Amino acid sequence: MMHMATTTTMNASPFRVEDASISDLDSLSTILARSFHPVNPYIKETIPDTPATRTWWKAVFKNSIEYPKSHVLIAVDTTSASTPRKALGILMFRLMAFDEPGRGLWASVPPTSDHHGEKYNNILGALDARERIMRTAQTGARPHSVIELFGVDHEYKGQGLGGMLLRRACEVADDAGYETFVQANASAVAMYCHVGGFEVRERVVLEGGYEEGMLVRPVRAQERRTAEV
Repeated sequence: MMHMATTTTMNASPFRVEDASISDLDSLSTILARSFHPVNPYIKETIPDTPATRTWWKAVFKNSIEYPKSHVLIAVDTTSASTPRKALGILMFRLMAFDEPGRGLWASVPPTSDHHGEKYNNILGALDARERIMRTAQTGARPHSVIELFGVDHEYKGQGLGGMLLRRACEVADDAGYETFVQANASAVAMYCHVGGFEVRERVVLEGGYEEGMLVRPVRAQERRTAEV
């Protein structure tokens, strides 16, 4: 996989954004549970934290790390001496061709018997809805970037890790000249719009009243980004 080395930092911050590697799989296998289970019952029930789902996540992340057009960014603590390092945040996105199916990582490995089948299928249905919106917006008819997973360990929220990850992902998409799509839970929509400059195109409600927004971010020119630094 040919990815540019990532060294995004914040002033006086011990955290850094880096590309994930195969050695990070153990930590990555629990990042969704650490990020979402404390606050999101729907996700916790859909993909519980079990030995089977951890193995599933390792396969999913391994596929994404090895796929040339996929980027797996993680936030790490540069002052930690733990080995292997611990992923404190995750942002996965994929540069996609105009005719590439939109389910991405969520369909790359069959779900386990521990997954909640109906709820997981609802997520896949929402991804299909996102793809329809992309086609309607015409962006889907061009190469584009799709954020597939974004979360920060609940114990580390409020320390700027999410903003670091999102800004780096937006930089990569801008450098490639790609518009970016994301399907975000309702609580994250404001952050995407404020930090990343995303625009809400549609909102969908899944079974159980779980709401998600379909957001699009236009390409931003290098000159504009530099002026805002």
